[in-house]
Amino acid sequence: MTDMVRPDTKLRCLYYPYSRAIDTKTLKKAVLLFDEIVFLDSQPWFVRNELLKDKSKGASLHLADNYDYLAEKGIISFRDSTDVVHKQDILLTTNIVNDVRSDEFCREAIDYDVTVWDVLTERIPPTFLEAFYPGAGTFSEAITLQALVKAKGKLEELPKELRSFAESRWRSRDPAQLWQAFRGRYKFVIGGNPHVRLESYKIPFLQASSLRINEALLISGMEGLTPFTDSKIHDRLLRLKVNNSLSALAKNANLREKMEIDLPRQLPRQHLAISILDRLLPPAELERRSLAELTEYRIAHADQFGRFAGKVAELAAEIDSIRPSSEYNRDLQRIIDAKVIPELMAARDELVTDYEKSFGSLVLKSAKVVVPTVVLTAFAGLGVWEILGACALAELGMLSAKGADDLLESWRATRKSTRKSFAYLADL
Repeated sequence: MTDMVRPDTKLRCLYYPYSRAIDTKTLKKAVLLFDEIVFLDSQPWFVRNELLKDKSKGASLHLADNYDYLAEKGIISFRDSTDVVHKQDILLTTNIVNDVRSDEFCREAIDYDVTVWDVLTERIPPTFLEAFYPGAGTFSEAITLQALVKAKGKLEELPKELRSFAESRWRSRDPAQLWQAFRGRYKFVIGGNPHVRLESYKIPFLQASSLRINEALLISGMEGLTPFTDSKIHDRLLRLKVNNSLSALAKNANLREKMEIDLPRQLPRQHLAISILDRLLPPAELERRSLAELTEYRIAHADQFGRFAGKVAELAAEIDSIRPSSEYNRDLQRIIDAKVIPELMAARDELVTDYEKSFGSLVLKSAKVVVPTVVLTAFAGLGVWEILGACALAELGMLSAKGADDLLESWRATRKSTRKSFAYLADL
């Protein structure tokens, strides 16, 4: 399919934060939205298939077969991020530290989930194990505190395996005291052994989510991919990260100068294309079609999708630039309403007509044009490299002067090389 679309108009995404999407609806939507879907995984295919079978139940029993089918069609591909994670060690670790240092980021993650992930050491940047303390007893205290913070101090709401420890260690602490205890010394604690290198480490949802979000941003920036997720919590965490980047850049002119940021940025064409294609089909219609049907439709109409993407790129180049800010999405929607929708609806109508030829009449909720909501626009007008660079360089306190200079030079060199390799970054 992807070979039939002009290279300069391809829409390619990277799914995060997990190694696979386990909801078939996510795969259906991704097939319609993107020419290629990339997954990050260091495990062999047969190992991941067995894990998928363990997670798949009921209607999702054939999830592994769906991945086999999409791989045969050349729609999905896989990346082992191990080398990149190690080469970009400091950039990743400083970004994770910056995320976890944010109380708002921590509260958002903890209020959602306090489970613990087993993360392979090969997917962890080496200096992460210096910035975060891999303990045993201290880890028990940390995860119990997180659970109590989530439960607002109610011991009876804790899992049985944590309750007895919490009663002996944290009894009679109110929610405010529990939060202060956590943010004081337990934010940077993970499960492991500080004296022995392990094959994997136990990392709470909070820190593990930051690790996976930053890994996804890094690979996306290097390969010209659009980060894509069906996890609302990870989208919210990414938005918080973007806000922290904006704040750091707004407050620090020296940081902007060091990063050589030429604000404002041009509206990325990817945001426009996804905002329209996301509304191509009503949810009920998506449910009616099998993954294979939608895939074959996408392949058969690759030329139309290519023309659509080309029109989007043409319009994006004409749109006035929007200054990165927390109001980026609002300003973007205003411009879409005024300048983009009238011209793009013709391209969308062509796709709908082709869909009806394939599957029969498409029942839309209203004959009135529905202004699409821009989805996956979590960057507030910044590019991937600006987000990673701002968060990393905001953590210069944890680096020596030489370490800070090395990080800045490495960041500049990587950004420059990827911009040369992937023309789409010029839009960002």
